[in-house]
Amino acid sequence: IATLGAIVYPIFRFMSPPQVIESTENSVVAAKLNEVPVNSGKIFKFGNKPGILVRTSAGELKALSAVCTHLECIVQYRPGTKQIW
Repeated sequence: IATLGAIVYPIFRFMSPPQVIESTENSVVAAKLNEVPVNSGKIFKFGNKPGILVRTSAGELKALSAVCTHLECIVQYRPGTKQIW
């Protein structure tokens, strides 16, 4: 029985998601307007997750998740190509 437990327990721990407390915040001050020049981006924290605030060439502010959907890395804004990468 101990051998079975030694095999099953690590598999169970690997398959079950970690218990992370989700933030209850629904708003946050990402930056002051003068901290984000036109055609630039700034990483900020939204609870326990990173976000990216982008100020477009037209001066619009857009806030998005900064977590890449492909590899779950943190993305950056590239002003030369005007892309989040």
